[in-house]
Amino acid sequence: MSKKNFVEDILNISIKTLERKQDDDKLDKRTSSLVIEVARVLEHTYRVFYDKEKVQRWLSKPNNTLHGDSPLSLFSTPTGIGMVEDVLTRIEEGVYS
Repeated sequence: MSKKNFVEDILNISIKTLERKQDDDKLDKRTSSLVIEVARVLEHTYRVFYDKEKVQRWLSKPNNTLHGDSPLSLFSTPTGIGMVEDVLTRIEEGVYS
């Protein structure tokens, strides 16, 4: 996923807005929290799949357990992130997902 897509689709802010921010400018609480949660889930994804290509493929592929959505498409809300985290935990524990 490109930086532009991540910022606009997941964080729901304009790439131009982000680029205008100074290095010491802070993000709002909602955006900061979302970035931390996405990073945490991505770390979990790497622990489950171990391989960058497998991670990228799993994140972008529609998943039946997620009602046909790709995990990446659910990263814009806390509920979606929780759903992805649940599927990762099930895979990690050997439960079919």
